[in-house]
Amino acid sequence: MRRLVLLLLLCLGIAAADARRPNTLSRQEKREGFHLLFNGRDLAQWTGDMRNYIPVDGAIKVTAEYGDDHNLYTRREYRDFVFRFDFCFTEAGVNNGIGIRTPMGKDAAYYGMCEVQILDHDAPVYQGLADYQVHGSAYGLVAAKRAKHRPLGQWSEEEIRVVGDSVIVVLNGEEILRADLRAACQGHNVAPEGSQRNPYTIDHQSHPGLFNEKGHIGLLGHGTGILFRNLRIKEL
Repeated sequence: MRRLVLLLLLCLGIAAADARRPNTLSRQEKREGFHLLFNGRDLAQWTGDMRNYIPVDGAIKVTAEYGDDHNLYTRREYRDFVFRFDFCFTEAGVNNGIGIRTPMGKDAAYYGMCEVQILDHDAPVYQGLADYQVHGSAYGLVAAKRAKHRPLGQWSEEEIRVVGDSVIVVLNGEEILRADLRAACQGHNVAPEGSQRNPYTIDHQSHPGLFNEKGHIGLLGHGTGILFRNLRIKEL
């Protein structure tokens, strides 16, 4: 019995030692080749709107309003990757997004591969929301499974995996999006010549950046009320 207790304590000690503190990598992530994009103190690996993304108490506090010049971008560009991060809604009705393979200074939902929605979609202000606008969706292209968010002030974990034309989004351990974006628009990311309406996308808009092979990851500020931490990435 004593030996069993000692073994249990040893296992618990190993687990505690491997637990990831905020803005650090777990042992497993280190073995897999992840690296941090935010150390909890500064935005050395980011560029763009450096005034409205503020390191506070180990998190990035967003005060940026909507606009192409109010986004924060990784300094590096990425092709295929796994991007993990935590987010916390501090106000109801938060609207934000993650730009995927996006150029800087342009609307990632259209000129990037896509924008993965970060949205408090259960807030009353979003009654009548289109399916492709709910949290985790590839905006205007593929709707995510509508998830139930944790209460305000609680952290959630998200993973975005991008390989070729595919995007997979996992929220708090549940897969809410698995999409082949090229297939979703039948290979027609822009409207037919001479037309303002694209019949192949569910928002009927052109998405000229959808087939981008690389680009920045962007935090797309649409107002206050969100915190980010534990931003880390593995290139595939």
